[in-house]
Amino acid sequence: MNEPNSIDQEHAANSKGPGDQLQAARISMGLTLDDVASKMHLSTAILSHLEANRFDEIGAPIFVKGYLRSFARIVDLDEEQILERYSK
Repeated sequence: MNEPNSIDQEHAANSKGPGDQLQAARISMGLTLDDVASKMHLSTAILSHLEANRFDEIGAPIFVKGYLRSFARIVDLDEEQILERYSK
């Protein structure tokens, strides 16, 4: 009887963090975490944290923003939109 209503589904779709979008774009482009890590000169662990929206495990917000911006560029997403989702 507890079927999700359209408002719950809409909230779930809008509550996804930037990492979810980055991961989906990376996968749709056929890139692996290793591919992106190589382009960004970062470890796959940091990228895994980004994709999982675990930003507190990465470091200072200024670094997180830079990583998100670079990742977005690589997977052809709007950098400002990604940063806006990070700020929410």
